[in-house]
Amino acid sequence: MIEKVTIFAMCEGRVVVFDDANTGTQFPAGTVDPGESPQDAAVRELKEETGLDALSIRELVTRVYERTDGIVYTLDSVTLDDGSVIPRGYRVRPTSTVDGQTTFVREVHDYTQIPPKLLCQSTGQAPEEQLSPAVRRTFFIAEVEYQDPWDWEGDDANIWQCYFADPKRIDAFGEQVGWLDELLSVSAGRTAADGQDSSIQ
Repeated sequence: MIEKVTIFAMCEGRVVVFDDANTGTQFPAGTVDPGESPQDAAVRELKEETGLDALSIRELVTRVYERTDGIVYTLDSVTLDDGSVIPRGYRVRPTSTVDGQTTFVREVHDYTQIPPKLLCQSTGQAPEEQLSPAVRRTFFIAEVEYQDPWDWEGDDANIWQCYFADPKRIDAFGEQVGWLDELLSVSAGRTAADGQDSSIQ
């Protein structure tokens, strides 16, 4: 099982999102490093993906589920057949398993197009036990300082446009629809947040 975090960085009822050229509107999120707590991972991912510091942070809820769409997560970094390396927590699609060794495809799509356009595809292999469809995702709400829209260099040197948005006006897609539902349920008072606020110095 891979452990993930999603961060709802809030200020005056608005939440931080960023626009990626290929994946559309995104919430800050990422993989928990070995030996790292989910809260520490949330603070780190928020900083890495938006440049923002958490003034306070609290755990909202943890969900454990298993993907049924044929996608699995890498539990360790993997070298692809083209020599590039993908880190743990990346999504790949297994195509076959022989003697405990799984061959998989790593695909990158442009999800801003309908249907999504395949941009590139690579293959690789990993021991079967280093791939898992199961994920534990912890959601956090962080308090941050407001700022006007800004650009930030994200993964693979992509430039992301970051800004504060009204949660009810976010056009989420894919698994992030469920993430947005977690936030909206809190706003509607249907879900009680777990834990207490923790100041981040």
